[in-house]
Amino acid sequence: MFFSCFSGWHFDAVGVSAFTSLKRFTLRAEDDDGIADMNEVRTLLDNNVDTLKHLTLGAYLARAHSWDSAFGSPTIQHLIHLDLVDTRISNIVLARIAHAHNLVSLTLHGTLDQPAAATAIFDADHLLPNPGSGTSTGAAFTTNSRAHMFLPHLETFRFALVGHDDDLPLFNAVVQFLRARPRLRRLDLGTCPWDLVRGLIPELTGLRVLRVRIASLTNDSVEALVRVLPQEMQAIHLACSVSDRLMVRSLSLLPSQRIQPHRHVFGGNSTNTLLLSRDSRL
Repeated sequence: MFFSCFSGWHFDAVGVSAFTSLKRFTLRAEDDDGIADMNEVRTLLDNNVDTLKHLTLGAYLARAHSWDSAFGSPTIQHLIHLDLVDTRISNIVLARIAHAHNLVSLTLHGTLDQPAAATAIFDADHLLPNPGSGTSTGAAFTTNSRAHMFLPHLETFRFALVGHDDDLPLFNAVVQFLRARPRLRRLDLGTCPWDLVRGLIPELTGLRVLRVRIASLTNDSVEALVRVLPQEMQAIHLACSVSDRLMVRSLSLLPSQRIQPHRHVFGGNSTNTLLLSRDSRL
């Protein structure tokens, strides 16, 4: 079986552990009726250790839940794509993710159980010594690039949290974790302060798709964004809370060849795209 998806108001994963040979598994549960055993998810992961490459898990934030047991599975180390959506993320889960070295794309959307512990995990990442040789996988990656200790193959990263808007130490640690990653092509840092994102972008030479929030949109902030964008940028989602100008007028500050209407900039094939939104949530 290539793909299995369960979604609904109740956490109804009874029997999912019987599935084998899965390549992708999605479980989205809006509520927990107390019937399903959470160990079903762990058993499913264990039973698909040789095939599962894409895992999506989601749960209702207001209800107590934990993925700690599931993330004890060795399958986590073999994943290429991982999406945690609308869910609680413990430091145990985050630590297991940090050592999932095969991950190419990662979405962390929800709330952190222990923000200080999460900050320490992101802070622990560092660049490894350059082995002096390597194989290029794209124009943005060179043999002289130093690998990160955590998630060295990361190309897509979404970090959109609920209830952590003012946690500057956390955002600083995340930005440090992302520095010097020429492989990174898609980035969404949610409510991360614009000043931190602006300082990071020049180091992401392979970046092609960006979601960014500039709380107060001005001519100066838009011009600053244009200055740091890679020339090959394909898609931008720009959001703001307040603006001293009509956002549509900001289009004139970006090269016209980059502007094409496009609905989805964080999935599928993106073309030359610019999205402007007044919504403070990305």
